[in-house]
Amino acid sequence: MVVNPKTFMIPEIDKEKCTGCGICEDACPGKCISINSDDVAVIEPFYCENCGICCEVCPEEAAQLPWHSWQQHAKA
Repeated sequence: MVVNPKTFMIPEIDKEKCTGCGICEDACPGKCISINSDDVAVIEPFYCENCGICCEVCPEEAAQLPWHSWQQHAKA
């Protein structure tokens, strides 16, 4: 796979899809996912290794690892 150096991945949780089951929290090798008081998974992106395991194990497909450009990030 060729990766564009002008892009990077930021993990995200779709709050509408997340049921707070905790499967992603248990599977995360970096232990950077927790379930908040609203029963929604929260990812600490600073510690995330971008391995994608949370995306693979999520039964609701709420965990996503989309590509972003540095230009998009600078506008946020």
